[in-house]
Amino acid sequence: MNKSTAFQRRIILGAFAILVSSVSFGSTLANGGFESGTSGWTEAGGSGLFSTVSSLPGFYQTINPPQSGAFGLLSNNGVDAESISQTFEITDNYLIFSYRFLTDEYNSGPDYNDSAHATLTIGGVTSFLLTLSRDQLQAGGEEALLNGAAFLDNSESGHDIGQSAWQTLAVNVSSFIGQPATLSFDLNNVNDSTSDIGVSQLGVDDVHFASVPEPASATVAFFLIGMAGIARLRRASSVA
Repeated sequence: MNKSTAFQRRIILGAFAILVSSVSFGSTLANGGFESGTSGWTEAGGSGLFSTVSSLPGFYQTINPPQSGAFGLLSNNGVDAESISQTFEITDNYLIFSYRFLTDEYNSGPDYNDSAHATLTIGGVTSFLLTLSRDQLQAGGEEALLNGAAFLDNSESGHDIGQSAWQTLAVNVSSFIGQPATLSFDLNNVNDSTSDIGVSQLGVDDVHFASVPEPASATVAFFLIGMAGIARLRRASSVA
């Protein structure tokens, strides 16, 4: 092999290594404020009801974005589930996002307990960041609302309820800076029959990284991935 051929091969292998490295580490978090529509987010589910809105009118109150001029809205249609996800590189100590769960399911119990989840996957290990459900808003189809819940629309039987305010979650991901992660928001429908017409929704907004969590709201909650999860992720990273 002459020197010219060897040099060309080194260039090709070097370019391939750079390509593999860029794929492995993902990309920068995109459109976390949903100002650019649904771009940057991958949608999955049977209903196809993922959109961005500037507000969501209601009889008792109108839901506006917590920070920006729009927010992402996942909806089920009473039959299907819906989810969105995005893969990106962890670039700072905290992953932060705001959320608000809404539903017009008019009964409580396991057959009507629609739920929403947020998960974070790093190194093949998935952690549940939050779980919300209809029964956390009202214990019984027509009973009093639980703490943190509010009526959104006029309804004689107590339909159309949701979280009374946007909530903010700050996730400590400082141990995984530089690694790729996938953030997913899932909206589930328990009763998959056409007789179930109750629709649930999940609002999401202001997904971003920060060095320290902003003390902008008293509703900020802090989530730290457990040491067992960190150990599993580190082992997965070392194997990779």
